[in-house]
Amino acid sequence: MTSLRALALVCTLKPSPARSSSQLIAQQPLDQLPPGVEADMGDGDAWPELRRKIAAADILVPATPTWLGHASSVAQRVLERLDAALSETDSAGRPAMFGARKPGDYHDLPETPEAVTWTDATAARNAVHLTSLLREHQYSSG
Repeated sequence: MTSLRALALVCTLKPSPARSSSQLIAQQPLDQLPPGVEADMGDGDAWPELRRKIAAADILVPATPTWLGHASSVAQRVLERLDAALSETDSAGRPAMFGARKPGDYHDLPETPEAVTWTDATAARNAVHLTSLLREHQYSSG
């Protein structure tokens, strides 16, 4: 079996060099990621090298704190930068980030893809199950 590579992205809201829990989870220098949706934003852009690491990874683990139920703005920037890869294809014509959705607007699809329907149904079942469990067994504060 070949070895797998994993890349963890730290999406902390704390500026460097402040310590953060996310930084402890996974060490990645994301403080140089400029906002934008292009593959290369020019001189001083650290994204092209990070993008190469993401493309070479078999597993991507975005480690992010949440604020009011949302991922950090740095995590959002990572997603925006990955948006540039949606139109890129590999030698087989698949999206460069294989497993990504096909180019185009989701609402223009003639029907909801089966994988999305299945994932939506699973997420709904899991949410109902978790809510039922939490209603019966509240988290304790101590």
